Amino acid sequence: MTKILFVVFFLFFSTSSFANDLLWEYGDSPMIPLEYKTPFVLTSWNIYKGGYEGLYEDLHQLVQVSDFMLMQEFLLNDEQLSLVHANEEMHWALAKSFENAGEWTGVATMSNWEAYESLPIRSPGAEPITGTPKMSLISKFKVGTGELWIINLHALNFNITHEDFKEQVSHILSMVSTYSGPLIFAGDFNTWSDKRRVYLLKKTRDIGLIRVDLESPMGIFGKTLDHIFYRDIRVLKAEVLTDIETSDHHPLQIHFEL
Repeated sequence: MTKILFVVFFLFFSTSSFANDLLWEYGDSPMIPLEYKTPFVLTSWNIYKGGYEGLYEDLHQLVQVSDFMLMQEFLLNDEQLSLVHANEEMHWALAKSFENAGEWTGVATMSNWEAYESLPIRSPGAEPITGTPKMSLISKFKVGTGELWIINLHALNFNITHEDFKEQVSHILSMVSTYSGPLIFAGDFNTWSDKRRVYLLKKTRDIGLIRVDLESPMGIFGKTLDHIFYRDIRVLKAEVLTDIETSDHHPLQIHFEL
């Protein structure tokens, strides 16, 4: 009985989307509706915790040209806080994964508009060696009388059987399954095996999402890890920013309208 109660307690707090201690927000952007038929730019990038020289210069430039910036492995250190404070007219939200030496890391979403709701989602499973979870962040924006939901996800990586990866993807998509409006689902999905990619494509297709046709092979398996999926938007332009090399990932960028 004690063991069962412990498991229930752990699952509740590890997957709760409303735990305030999982979310950090900053900025002074307006909370106003987005407009239809207006071009927007969204960039998704795993920034490798700022480990490469020149990262902050590239990040600053991308923030300036992006209406939405989805970052994985964002590290809330002095350098990235300086970037945030230099762009405080924008809205910054960090879904916190874990803290190391006083610095939080996780997924962060920057936007030129304040989301009316930001939901941090902790993965049900964790990385096998470090025991650290991966995070997702759902940001909800008003669009006229409707909404746009943007999901920023960093998938579990070192799970050889893929079961934790599948559970994480299924969990986050189940949370948006009752929403049928415009949606963008992007991030580092760690699809380093064909099984992972096939599963991800099936689950996203089941809720009507289309994958942006971008490939950025990397790592020892030469697989594309980063993806952007969408529904009920028009993609005007899509590209991998291969000229940016200050992370082990290249940024993905789309121009779109509602």
